[in-house]
Amino acid sequence: MPVGPTVEIDPCPLYDLVASLFVLANYGEYDFAREDWTAEMSFLGRASDDVREAIDLCFKADLPVGLALIPVIAGMDEPRDFASLLAELRALPGERLVELGLFPSLADLDLDPALRKRVMTRPHELWQVLEQAGLEDAAKRKAFNLLVAPGRFKKTLVDLLEAYWRDFFGGALSQTARELEALAAAVRARMRKVTPAELLQGVVTLEGHRPVVLAPSHYISPYSIVYDDDDRGVLIVLYGREVVPPVEDSVDPAEVTEFLKVMADETRLRIARLLAEREMYGGELAAILGLTPPTVSHHLTKLRALGLIEAARRGGYVYYSLRSEVLRRLLDDAGRFILPELHRGTY
Repeated sequence: MPVGPTVEIDPCPLYDLVASLFVLANYGEYDFAREDWTAEMSFLGRASDDVREAIDLCFKADLPVGLALIPVIAGMDEPRDFASLLAELRALPGERLVELGLFPSLADLDLDPALRKRVMTRPHELWQVLEQAGLEDAAKRKAFNLLVAPGRFKKTLVDLLEAYWRDFFGGALSQTARELEALAAAVRARMRKVTPAELLQGVVTLEGHRPVVLAPSHYISPYSIVYDDDDRGVLIVLYGREVVPPVEDSVDPAEVTEFLKVMADETRLRIARLLAEREMYGGELAAILGLTPPTVSHHLTKLRALGLIEAARRGGYVYYSLRSEVLRRLLDDAGRFILPELHRGTY
């Protein structure tokens, strides 16, 4: 029996940051599934002309070069938070950022690697190729300007992210984090019943054994964003609830079993209780619990594998905090598995 590609489910909220900016740039051209975009449209109404222009430059569907953020996020080490993303971008050469965003956006032209390398220093050659392909003048000008001034594009993207996080997305994240976890759980449950090719039917055609990363998105429904990461040989798919719909009344017994196994330990229960009060670093937890740092690290690893805690590095320390939305969902699932008549949100 042939083995299909490996599939990793990655509910990192930074992917949803990218998806939401793509939606804002193209909202009038697609039938996105959100019923109430009041908050998002309010942000766009308050934004300066520079921010609105930056959204169009980076994420308009004619040449969405801002999707370069997708492989950057995929390649980040933990903790993958917003501050870490900005640090990654500031360390990345502007030319590399343009390359990651421009050529996947022109995938239909099937540019050979030699031409890609050449046009990075000879923008006029790309202009000729795009003209022969019949691209709109606006897209040609955008591509040309990106190659001529990659540093300007990088600054525009970083400034946009800072403004968007500060004025909207950072505050909205707490409302969407639980939905991302539910979408991730839905995929895990469905993958036990179907092959990866069946799972992604209608989204992307899988060829060979190329690994796939699935990133849930609150915003992109009912569409998806597929990024072909040639460098890592991975397909990264941002999907919404219509692509892989979560079934509200279904419970994944394997996930419930793993949750109960992990939490059937007094030390882990005490760690969860402490982190529910405030974030702490490993040394603090070890001192409070009277355990050695390696022992605490072992228990933290178990909790992180379940998605119950997250880590953030600051000032030479790694701070841990409880993901309360994940805990609530798992408690819901455990209760509803035993008592199916319970509704989600009982606990």
